[in-house]
Parts: sequence; structure tokens; C-alpha cells
Amino acid sequence: MKKATTLLAAFLAVAALVTGCSSNENNGSAEVKRVDTVSVIDLEKLNDGSSFQISYYYDTDRVREISGKLSRNLVKNKEDAFILVRELADIIGCTDPLNELEFSAMEIRDGGWIYVFDQYYNAVPVRKGSVSILTDADGNTTHLYNNFIENVNIATEPKISAEEAAKLAMEKYGCDTKDEPKLVIIETGRESIYLTWDVKLKRSNYPDEAYIDALNGTVQAEDGPIID
Repeated sequence: MKKATTLLAAFLAVAALVTGCSSNENNGSAEVKRVDTVSVIDLEKLNDGSSFQISYYYDTDRVREISGKLSRNLVKNKEDAFILVRELADIIGCTDPLNELEFSAMEIRDGGWIYVFDQYYNAVPVRKGSVSILTDADGNTTHLYNNFIENVNIATEPKISAEEAAKLAMEKYGCDTKDEPKLVIIETGRESIYLTWDVKLKRSNYPDEAYIDALNGTVQAEDGPIID
């Protein structure tokens, strides 16, 4: 019996070790591989001058888009794309891609493929936050589209409930709501980042969506159709 107990303990220890080596399932990797980040200078060296272009967000050093070769390696699937995104982490302003980015979609684009990774902060989705990699049909990388929102550093525990947010929206806009409000982080301007409830409204004019601050109940943004 003692021998059997010892063997069982050894088996459980090995199983725990194997489990501990598994990776972020959201990004489809079997294991977390170490990668070295690259800089804009590294990408410039990878490309010849005429094929490489970079644009920045207005009045900042934040990269918006890069046209050109992003890697010597081919991107054939979402795992390859995520490894590349991790290599570009410094360029896109992401300090923790394993926890801040999650694979969202792979679609045909311009004869090649686009891989989209949505942004999260403490498991809360960041509205319009994403990073996209475009390849040609053979898997050669050609573009980076960077919509990653930097410096998100806010509390993510709501002080008002989804039900309270829906009630506040109904009172303000004089209509019912549809769907369950969803917790989401929004950016309304440089360094203006809020934890909100995304409340969809049953109305046909603007706005039909309100972002209710999850900490104090104020309306931080509105969205929806614009009627001429």
C-alpha cells in the first residue's frame, strides 16, 4: 500500500508539472515560448527604404500603422500571428500581451489574411482596443494596424451593478433597454479612460447606446445611428 501511495504521489507531481507548463488558452498556444521584442529600428533594417512606411497618432510617438515586412518568418496561423504580436509588444505599447491581448478573428483581406487580437485589461474588454496583422497569401507579413490603448490603469471592480446602470439609462433617455449591460473599458480622449457599463437602448435615434460609468453612474459616452 505504501508503494502504491508513493507511485500515485509521483504521478500527481508529474501531472501538476505538465499542467504548469501549459499556456494562455485564449491565444491557442500549447506552451508559452519566450520571444525577443523588436524595435522600429529593427523593422527598418528588415526592409528596404521604399517598402517601409510608418505612421503615428497625432502629436504622439504612438505607432498607428506600419506598412512593410514585419518578420522574416511566415505567419500561417493564429499561433504564428500571436508570436509576432508578442515580438512587436514594445512597438504597440503593450507590456503584457499574454494577458492583454486575445485572438478575435482571422479573415481574408486583400488576397491574404488579417489576424485580429482584441485588447483586455484585468479580463475586461477595452472598447476599440485591438492589434491586427496582415499577411499576403503566402504568409509574408505586410501591415500592422495598431489600435492598442496604452496606459490603462484603472479599477475594474464596478461600484454600481448592471441593473442599476440600465435603470439610470432608462431614466435619462426615457426608453427601455435591450440585452444585458456589459462591462467594458472605454477611452474618450488622451488619458481619459473609464470603466463603464455598455447599455443598449430600445430607440431608433441617436444615441441608441450609452456608456454608464461603473463607479459613479454618469454617462461617459454615447453611440448609435445618426439620423439626418
